[in-house]
Amino acid sequence: MSPTPNRAESTSMDKLCCKCSDEKNKMMMQCESCCKMYCTKCLGMKKPVFDALSSISNSHWFCDGCNDPVMSLIKNDRTIKEACAKYMQSFSQRLQTVEKSITENVTAEKVEELQHRVESLTQSVEQLKSKSTDNSGRDDDNKNVLLQDRLARKNNAIFFNIHEPEGNIKKDHIEHDKAKISSIAQEIGVSLTDTDVLAIKRLGKKGQVRNINGEDTAGPRLLLVTFTGQAKLMMMKNACKLQDSMEMKNIRIKHDMNKEDRQREYELRKEAKTKQNESTDDDFLYLVRGPMWDRKIIKIRKQRT
Repeated sequence: MSPTPNRAESTSMDKLCCKCSDEKNKMMMQCESCCKMYCTKCLGMKKPVFDALSSISNSHWFCDGCNDPVMSLIKNDRTIKEACAKYMQSFSQRLQTVEKSITENVTAEKVEELQHRVESLTQSVEQLKSKSTDNSGRDDDNKNVLLQDRLARKNNAIFFNIHEPEGNIKKDHIEHDKAKISSIAQEIGVSLTDTDVLAIKRLGKKGQVRNINGEDTAGPRLLLVTFTGQAKLMMMKNACKLQDSMEMKNIRIKHDMNKEDRQREYELRKEAKTKQNESTDDDFLYLVRGPMWDRKIIKIRKQRT
């Protein structure tokens, strides 16, 4: 029981009965758990019982709402203490058994053998650390080389199936290809100036046979074009419009990628195609988009015509 302070006959609001709030009730009991006050009238407690409880200095009293939970906690606490005591007793016995076994079985020869094994393991760990450091350094170098390569290619675009003129005069070929790039830009709605095209060249040997759709074909060489950053962005953004062109629907524009990035691109496009085939929503498309170093599959809503 938690008695009211000094058992004084106080009438302050915080010392009124939580049930009736009657200031006339002076004999109060306070729950030791929730700290609510109850008068003996609401509790149905007779005065001799109240006086007996009040006279015991270390008594405890809980209201009906708190009594069962508190008793349950007390029982659980006792159960936990008993379980801990049993565990500690068992642990102590096991520890004594281990100590006895060590004392009886450990010899100087076994200790020396164990020391040798520890030294051997330490050397192995140091060797692994050294190899890991070397590999980490090589990995960093490879990453730096890959990054530099991507930066060198970021404003490049590869054009497929652009007609290649006859003759061997390089200047005429360059002028022809520049004019063709300007025509393509105009067809897809991109405004290019002479300063937007920084470099242009054909890749590979002229007349070289390439395997296209399973057939060996001596088609036009790929055309590598270096743009300014904004021009490259606009050309790639509008490249899909070539599909709607009657004269240029066979021309394709792709990012200039190294072997590793091309493989990654192939895998992403394959995954996007699978997602598209498995999708039950015809209002969306799965496309591969993003810069060369962070290509990813995105889901976009189809444009309504």
